[in-house]
Amino acid sequence: MAHADDGFGYETMFLLHPNGSGALDLDAIRDRLDELGDSVLVAGDARAVKVHVHNDRPDLVIGFGLSVGALSRISVENLDHQARDVRESKAAEFTGVTDEAGTPTATATEPNRSEPPAIAVVAVVSGEGLAAIFRDFGVAAVVDGGQSDNPSTGELLDVIETVNAREIIILPNNRNVLMAARQVASMTELSVVVVPTRNAAEGFAALLAMDPTLDGSANAAEMTEAGHGIQTFVVTEAVRDASIGGRKVKHGQTIALDPDEGLIAVDGDREKCVLKAVAGLKPGYELLSLFYGDGASLTETERLARRIGTVTPGIEVEVRHGGQPFYRYLIAAE
Repeated sequence: MAHADDGFGYETMFLLHPNGSGALDLDAIRDRLDELGDSVLVAGDARAVKVHVHNDRPDLVIGFGLSVGALSRISVENLDHQARDVRESKAAEFTGVTDEAGTPTATATEPNRSEPPAIAVVAVVSGEGLAAIFRDFGVAAVVDGGQSDNPSTGELLDVIETVNAREIIILPNNRNVLMAARQVASMTELSVVVVPTRNAAEGFAALLAMDPTLDGSANAAEMTEAGHGIQTFVVTEAVRDASIGGRKVKHGQTIALDPDEGLIAVDGDREKCVLKAVAGLKPGYELLSLFYGDGASLTETERLARRIGTVTPGIEVEVRHGGQPFYRYLIAAE
């Protein structure tokens, strides 16, 4: 095979979704693409993956993708017709792959600063696991913050004004951050829109709905609908006796709260509380994601996932590390 970076072959890019209720194996996809070509970039999670690869047989790449799931946004271009810096900048923009400093890693050459990307995303999130997922999705910046740890308007503004893009979308991922995000949008001369995501899971769903060919306002409408279109709840423990929505909660009980912090389940037994909350979900979802955080372990969460699987036949249950403080679990159904 001729080496694509020497100017031979094709550049193939597409967005890959699993078929039905299945999940994507990023490591397996990356390994197979490494066998098929060069300059392989794979970014996303089990629900959606952006793929970029160089080789002289794009049909093999697309054929592999079709064997794994459903494809969209397919692009195949002859590498002889692209300058190296242009094609690598395109690859980085498409997949959103950056290093820890936020610099595209698809090329060693300096990207063209005179043409900033049309749109970029800034996400506010607390928890190293959740933050890592947002970075894998290719957001321009991650701002630390969330429940009881809200970034100030000034902190958000400082980050926004470092982003190199013509339009910026903010994902607050928490009701308490929403006001600060909207204030920032009104304080800067940059074009900024806010998608009112209430937790990180809604943020992930919103990102999957983003279309880089649309402007910020059009994307905001689609992303808001996608984010609020999934079912989510968080699980934590009551720190004191209280009344939530007219229901009494005792100190130490496990509680499940909806995105607007309404009580949907309470029990002295943690597992029973979660199962009650799951039982209250509207039917029709295919995937249940458990992001474990403060106080939870992988072993405990996998045990809970197996228990949920026994009472939700036909539903795929996945476990992800969230690392979020305050909430033992963030659970999403889609």
